[in-house]
Amino acid sequence: MAKEVRRYSDEELAEFKKVIEERMQRVQEEIDYLQEQINELNERMEGESTGDFVDSGTAFTELQLLYTQLGRQRQYMRELENAMVRIRNKTYGICTVTGELIDKKRLLAVPTATKSLIAKEAEKSGKLEELRRKAHEAPEAPDTPDTDSDDEDEEKPKAEKPKPQPKVITKIIRKPKTPPKPVEPILEDEDDEDDLDIPIDDILPLDEAADVADDEGLDDED
Repeated sequence: MAKEVRRYSDEELAEFKKVIEERMQRVQEEIDYLQEQINELNERMEGESTGDFVDSGTAFTELQLLYTQLGRQRQYMRELENAMVRIRNKTYGICTVTGELIDKKRLLAVPTATKSLIAKEAEKSGKLEELRRKAHEAPEAPDTPDTDSDDEDEEKPKAEKPKPQPKVITKIIRKPKTPPKPVEPILEDEDDEDDLDIPIDDILPLDEAADVADDEGLDDED
């Protein structure tokens, strides 16, 4: 899973931008001043007598110090310019090691910061790469109990299938001159003709049986 990266809001980035611009202005003024001091010192050294080794040595040491300071200020200016690039890209204030937001107070004090305090401490202790690796590793999913293997060892009781119930077919057969027999259940698998002792030819249709019964009733009245 990709890790969600947070960033500072546009209002906060505008606040940081203002601080950086103020720093850049002061640094540029310092660069101009140091460059002016270097130029004056070079002119003085050229005009002095070559025999004054003491003054020449002192001037040379001072000149080296000015060049060192100038180099630092120019380096700081480049870092401030890079910070402005991150402001435009909306990535300013994101730690380059952990991907987390650098504390706002730290950024206001050190506008060129690219690492959080945790990353700086790890860098000092030689554990920067370890911290970087941990920060980019995906969080491990919590362990879940493995119940499948246990279930396989135990024999699961098999669900008993319901026994098929025989279908019951009821059938009423009327015979002439005799009341109908009680209805008995007849299993579907058995032959209907085997269960009855009456030949099939002797069984009258229902309409003919009713007519015969009516005729016999009339004969009895006579």
